[in-house]
Amino acid sequence: MSSGTETGVQDQLTRRIAGLMDRAKQDLTELVAIPSVADPRQYPPEECRRAAEWVAHAFAEAGLQDVHLAQTPDGSHAVLGHRPPPPGAPTVLLYCHYDVQP
Repeated sequence: MSSGTETGVQDQLTRRIAGLMDRAKQDLTELVAIPSVADPRQYPPEECRRAAEWVAHAFAEAGLQDVHLAQTPDGSHAVLGHRPPPPGAPTVLLYCHYDVQP
């Protein structure tokens, strides 16, 4: 790929990311407003469930398929979803937790 083409792709990516930042900030503001501290002595477990449901909705809105909550041994919920890749594309696993650890 030539340097000019790379610069054009980078510029396009930079513009795309900039265009998504307002939505990302809005979404993060909503999510962090949920008091999802994973300690029932401090906050009701329902708040973690509410955060899980928020994440599941966001996944579905982003086009992931088979979005669902999976209860874990400690009673919390993992949010799972799937998006089939284009043929021949590598598989990526993204993991993070959406609750607050005390």
